[in-house]
Amino acid sequence: MRLAAHAPLGLLLGLLLPAAAPADDGQAPVRVLALLLSQGEGPADTPPLRYPARDVERVREVWLELSGLRARDCRVLRDAGVDELRAAMAAIDLEARAARAAGLEVLVLFYYAGHARADALLLGPDESLPAQELRAWLAGSAEGRRVGFLDACLPAGAARPPPDADGSLLSSFAADAGEREADDAGGSRYSQTLVTGLRGAADLDADGVVSLVELRAFLAGRAADEGDDGQAITLTRPGAGAGLVFPAELSGRYLIYAPEADRLVAGLEKAAGSPRRLALAPGRYLLKKPRADDALVGQLDLEAGREIEVRDEDMGPLSLDEDVTRDIGVLAAEGGLRLRYALRFGAEAFFDRQTRGELFHSSLQGGLELALEDLVAEQLTLAVDFLAGFGQEDARIDLGAGLSARVGVSFQRYLLGLALLYRWDWPWLGVYLGPRLTFLVASRSFHAPYERLPAQSLTSLCPGAGAGLAVHLGPIDVLLEGRVHYLYYHLDGGQSMGFGGAYLGLAYRP
Repeated sequence: MRLAAHAPLGLLLGLLLPAAAPADDGQAPVRVLALLLSQGEGPADTPPLRYPARDVERVREVWLELSGLRARDCRVLRDAGVDELRAAMAAIDLEARAARAAGLEVLVLFYYAGHARADALLLGPDESLPAQELRAWLAGSAEGRRVGFLDACLPAGAARPPPDADGSLLSSFAADAGEREADDAGGSRYSQTLVTGLRGAADLDADGVVSLVELRAFLAGRAADEGDDGQAITLTRPGAGAGLVFPAELSGRYLIYAPEADRLVAGLEKAAGSPRRLALAPGRYLLKKPRADDALVGQLDLEAGREIEVRDEDMGPLSLDEDVTRDIGVLAAEGGLRLRYALRFGAEAFFDRQTRGELFHSSLQGGLELALEDLVAEQLTLAVDFLAGFGQEDARIDLGAGLSARVGVSFQRYLLGLALLYRWDWPWLGVYLGPRLTFLVASRSFHAPYERLPAQSLTSLCPGAGAGLAVHLGPIDVLLEGRVHYLYYHLDGGQSMGFGGAYLGLAYRP
């Protein structure tokens, strides 16, 4: 599939927009703050939801791309209790107050995916936050404008509240998980519609900006009320940068997938008569238009600062049996794999002084880690790491016949570790600990005048444990970690030894 690509007029407009957050014309720059919460567990008699964390991630993604939100101003909570949620809300208040004092406008965005009733967010089996408290936090604040989105599943037997017609909290209540969640979308139906609207489908007047009143009308399936106060609140600016343009004559359902990430990015129900534009990050996408007996499918390579015009004739037919996008949504269900990459630097030493001086010398180390979060179960991380250390020292060696000498040595130490860690996470801080098993490779060679002595080496499996702190800065974590290990030294009659290390690291979650 080859679709027409050209530089958008919106790109020229984008050069005139503030580089930070969106600001209303004639207003001070806007600082955007966001709080997003996913809650898979509900009341005891309610089945857990599979996709809330996934819903949070894709709403966060569109806000980072199009609202002016910076990663460091975005708080993401997962299965948090009411105290943790209130602490995050209080932290947002402090940051909003500081931004206002610095002369900035403030926009606070809130999104909740999980269980709720009309009167409360249900934070697990035993805790809840009154809806009145949330509404009071969103409305009437002197620290800037605030908008909330409630993407909820009702507990069994709860009455469905009427939809919000106005106000600062836009809500959707599904009767059960089956009504809320769609496997083909890999998330909730509401979050798919919300994200598609924020990416540009809700830009009803085609001015390159999605306002609160436009989004409210789009979600409700009605025309926008120009007199609505929400017109003054800009949520996203999808008119600039890379994107897809759907001409006025097109109609039907269009689904956009990011195949490398195994996820649905947006789904547009396009009616003939008016054009639509969806803003997307540069990258490779699959575009699908389902039909009764087959689907039209094509590949898009979207470059930065470009837009592609969608035409049905540029896509090819594909039978339902051959449809490669059928299972993309379900691959990313909540509880699935999340990757974390880390760099670590630190020092390692054996606890016994004689061992440090004559056999295993202390060393600086550096290395890499790959962590698979929530692979086995919630809050469990399986981590694989590699560390290497090198150095030179003086050591006393036995020459035989009761003679010994001090000689210079060059040593190397390599450690390949596997750890199973349990995590506790809060908005700014995480704590983790767990057992680990390390494969140790140590060697040393001798300097003149004993360079002809054979080099020495040792390999061993060393059980141990690790614990650490993680300071959360958006997708970046600053890590401080300690480790201890046991080594059975089988030479010289056998000895039990202990060694440990302290490390500073930087971790990144894509």
